[in-house]
Amino acid sequence: MAKYLLKCRVCGEAFESYEEHAEHVFSKHPEALWARFRPEIVKEE
Repeated sequence: MAKYLLKCRVCGEAFESYEEHAEHVFSKHPEALWARFRPEIVKEE
């Protein structure tokens, strides 16, 4: 079964949940809050 990850568009770090992704953007990229709403969705085989 394929697994989907949310990838930060600023640094490329991947997360399993939107909450983890949003927290990462708030803490690591406060100058790029636009990235919170625009994660890249990648399929991991």
